[in-house]
Amino acid sequence: MKKSKNPYYFLENYCLRTPALPINFCKNIFSAEKNRFELLKNIWENEVFKEAVFLASPYLHQELCTSFKESMVSISKKGELDYTLLKYAIRTATRCTPFGLFAGVSTGNFNKTSQIELKAIEHYKRITKYDTNYIASLYNHFLTNPMLKKQLLFFPNSTLYKVANQYRTIEYQLERAKRSYSIEAVENTPYIEKVLKEAKKGKTIHQLANEIIADDVSIEDANEFIESLIENQILVSELELNVTGSDSLNLLIKKIGSLKNTKQSNSPLKLLQNHLTVIDKKIGNTSIPYHNCFTSMKELGIPFEEKYVFQTDLFVKTSTNTLAIKHGYTLKKVLPLLNKLSPLTPNKKLEQFKKAFLERYETREMPLVHVLDIELGIGYIQHQAVSDTTPFLEDILPPNKVNTEETIVWNEIDTIIYKKLLDTEKNNQFIIEFKDTDLEHIELDWKHVPDTLSAFTEVLKIDYQERLVVNGLSANAGNLLARFSYGDAQLLEHLKQITNLEQQMQPDKIIAEIAHLPEARTGNVLKRPHLREYEIPYLAKSTLPLSQQITINDLWVSIQNNRIILTSKRLNKEILPRLTNAHNYESKALPIYHFLCDLQSQNKKTYLGFSWPRLADDHPFLPRVVYKETILSKAKWHLRTLEIKALMAHYDNEVLLLSAIEKWRKLFQVPKYVQLVEGDNALLIDLEHFYSIQLLLASIKNKKQCVLEEFLFTEDTIVNRKSERFTNECIITLYNQEK
Repeated sequence: MKKSKNPYYFLENYCLRTPALPINFCKNIFSAEKNRFELLKNIWENEVFKEAVFLASPYLHQELCTSFKESMVSISKKGELDYTLLKYAIRTATRCTPFGLFAGVSTGNFNKTSQIELKAIEHYKRITKYDTNYIASLYNHFLTNPMLKKQLLFFPNSTLYKVANQYRTIEYQLERAKRSYSIEAVENTPYIEKVLKEAKKGKTIHQLANEIIADDVSIEDANEFIESLIENQILVSELELNVTGSDSLNLLIKKIGSLKNTKQSNSPLKLLQNHLTVIDKKIGNTSIPYHNCFTSMKELGIPFEEKYVFQTDLFVKTSTNTLAIKHGYTLKKVLPLLNKLSPLTPNKKLEQFKKAFLERYETREMPLVHVLDIELGIGYIQHQAVSDTTPFLEDILPPNKVNTEETIVWNEIDTIIYKKLLDTEKNNQFIIEFKDTDLEHIELDWKHVPDTLSAFTEVLKIDYQERLVVNGLSANAGNLLARFSYGDAQLLEHLKQITNLEQQMQPDKIIAEIAHLPEARTGNVLKRPHLREYEIPYLAKSTLPLSQQITINDLWVSIQNNRIILTSKRLNKEILPRLTNAHNYESKALPIYHFLCDLQSQNKKTYLGFSWPRLADDHPFLPRVVYKETILSKAKWHLRTLEIKALMAHYDNEVLLLSAIEKWRKLFQVPKYVQLVEGDNALLIDLEHFYSIQLLLASIKNKKQCVLEEFLFTEDTIVNRKSERFTNECIITLYNQEK
């Protein structure tokens, strides 16, 4: 059989993610001989860590300050506060996922050898912003100011579309700082038609009212009519939150500053911005500058919660930042195996949509808004209820069925992996090794692999040799990088190189960025610079010129050759929607947003990597999985209810607990250091340290089962700062070079 050539190559830059504190900080906790209070107090005295905790939870910060001030033997009676402090400390020294001041990002490049030397943390760059929920409150506050409101421009709601003699739109209400949505409808009239036409390029209330003044319509009636359209969100102001482009607070200050007689309104906003400037001058602030900010916020009179005010991103500064180029070639070599290990799984929602579309419309091209309208069209997702408060939908919604049965999908790859697992158990081995011959009978097909990929890797030193851990590759390489690109010029350049490559690979199509804000606080994650020439705004503002915005009314959909085709009528080109972000869009998504995001995965693999089949969850030990020198999956252990209860019985007895753990470790070849893995979270545990084991048990005492994973940053590391050692995550970009 002819060998299929691997068309993928890696870009010269990569993204490094690393914790704020060295792993030495964490291991010193486990090796400390001091009493518990002195140990915790030493941790708390680290000013960088203390500020990181404040940003994560001002309430916890206050509790800890009070406890240490009172010099309690244990800072909480039941130890919960002790354990919370320990978890945060371990997170700050081991976990690379950027969050506040706990971990940060930087950009490096490939070279002959790996040399990553961090600068002192006072040289790091930090950027603090206000939580998007508070920014949303600011926007709403200024929109209620009559003097400002009359000067603002108003536009049609980006969700507005026409059905027969009605206009329908998505209206949202704020309930406990969360958006609840409903589909609202208004009967079309010549006045509405006129207003919406004039508002396309933005006009003031006065200008719009003037357009409908007639013999039977007074200026008072016209103003009242426009106000009613605004109240019902048929029209929205230019003070609408954006998720792409410039910072929302800066845009607000600039906008209000451009209006007449607004100096008094703009001064408090500039003061809020100045508070952030002061905070960002230093890493390791006390709580004083934050409380100064709270004081200014209270004077504005807009309600807020202290725990939901600040969002900080950390940008790591390095003296040198190069990764050995051999790791890029290693990744390229392992990609064919991972491609075979990851069969294409068709998106069921898109498949259901195609079936419903063909039954209803056959080969016709239809307006997207009509097709997805639940009353007029076929909706999305088929056979799933939609929460709605609109009366005219009450009688047509299907009942919401709950499927309690679990379906296990099994394929040939699962059979191969499971057989290897059984053989390993039989021979009491710690490692499963994959060879090219294991999958040589499976055809290598590249057509379902996305044009760009982000490889989630770690670089270890084992026996003084660098080894690559490949935790998987995700589709659309920019997704993991976009959120932080605004604060790192090199990272932004790298990201734009990715998006430009993606467009070059689709020369006859337009790749358009989806700009949508489902919840105000989600904006903290969704915020990103302009990355593409075109955007599709939907319940969010795009700050691109109108000529570069593709409205939902301009999108038409058809099925051709069993593929969903989305087309812009105005641009006369196929549109490929992209959400260049790591947002989990499936959670309570509006149908159009969900559909546009799902289209990204049409006939494409969303993930390439090693995955255990479902039946493996029933095994107490899952070996490390390797391919040549590359680690594809770390060793894992499952603790069940009976084991957890047995260990909990010795919770307060150091001798018996250490003895029980030692027996379990010998039985299943468990190393000294493991991580408790819960979703995206990981907690380092030293299984030879009594207090650390207590921390583990306190974390899992109410669980039916848990997963422990080997921790491999136990020797020297490639990320250093003098004698300090740091864990790492290296995000490497692959692209289809042939395309």
